[in-house]
Amino acid sequence: MRIRVCSWNISADGSRDYKGIASFVRQNSVDILLLQEAAIYFDIYPATDMTESVAKELQFASVFYPAFDGRPKKAIVVGNGIVSRFPISSANPTELSPDLQYSGTHETEQRIAVSARVLLPGNKIFTVVNTHLQFSKEFQPTEIRLDQIENLIGVIGGIAPPFLLAGNFNALAKNPEITLLEKLMTRIGGDEPTWPSKTFEYQGWVVNPLMYRPDHIFLSRDCRQDKFQIGKSDLFEHLPLIVDLSV
Repeated sequence: MRIRVCSWNISADGSRDYKGIASFVRQNSVDILLLQEAAIYFDIYPATDMTESVAKELQFASVFYPAFDGRPKKAIVVGNGIVSRFPISSANPTELSPDLQYSGTHETEQRIAVSARVLLPGNKIFTVVNTHLQFSKEFQPTEIRLDQIENLIGVIGGIAPPFLLAGNFNALAKNPEITLLEKLMTRIGGDEPTWPSKTFEYQGWVVNPLMYRPDHIFLSRDCRQDKFQIGKSDLFEHLPLIVDLSV
């Protein structure tokens, strides 16, 4: 069976255009959408849950798990969401840095991996794992992120193939975090930049548009990639990754 999966960091501090996300899914015939920095916003009433709102627009199934709570400083809870054309039979989150204490910075935000078992036609199970790892300036390797990778390897070690791992790893292809995963899975899509869509500034680090590729998709060895593309969109800081698979 052929399915299309999209992974997209939708920048919790950016646009809240869930209808734009749903429109992108329709236009690109996406079957399973993995969202990083999916948020629930509490500064309006009723609160806006980005994952749930996208799913309702599409009439898809969905799950969302929070990674960290920005309240009371910000009226926001941020996490990972999965939206699927097919039923989701089960899902669960895994904390990747359970001892990390949030101090209001990007570097100390808690990170998770969300695993979901998607029920394809013919009662075939396809598992997707959606993650978002620790941020660091210039994507320099960190001990925290390496620990997160080790915990992530533990997650995928308990999953029966076929499966896919995707998200914003905040690491480049040359980084040790990525090479560790490549020993176990196949990274696809080359190194074409996906971030930032516009000039980014953080603590003196200025990045011109589309210089880096912190977003990645990995496949279990039994998955066959039919096509890969980087989607075109100006909705968020990151561009979406799209892959067609035979599973």
